[in-house]
Amino acid sequence: LGVPVMQTLAKAFLLRGSMDLSSSQLAVASNERAALEKERDKAQYKLNDLTSQLTACKAVEEALQAKAGGDKSADLEASITQLETLGDSGMDEWKAKGSAAIADLQAQAAALEEATTKDIEVIMQKIT
Repeated sequence: LGVPVMQTLAKAFLLRGSMDLSSSQLAVASNERAALEKERDKAQYKLNDLTSQLTACKAVEEALQAKAGGDKSADLEASITQLETLGDSGMDEWKAKGSAAIADLQAQAAALEEATTKDIEVIMQKIT
């Protein structure tokens, strides 16, 4: 091949015309625009989701505030009052309540143990 043919081939493959360059730039710009629009749509979806979560949280807060009587410290004050009235009852009363609860639980455990034993005996009789 001669030199003019090589020059023509080199120009054809290496040196592109301004038309080819601008179409490539257009493709890159279009791709970048599409990617940015996709990212914007994701951000908008996330913003809408966060906005709805915030609205729901505000509604719950308002409902709880109305329940508390509009005073943020009302529940705390009620709890303190309840603890103070519980504190007025003596240790003997707490011990009596604890002993009664223990006795009830022991009775329940004994009944459960007896029922379980009976069930095991029935199963053993069926096996033998």
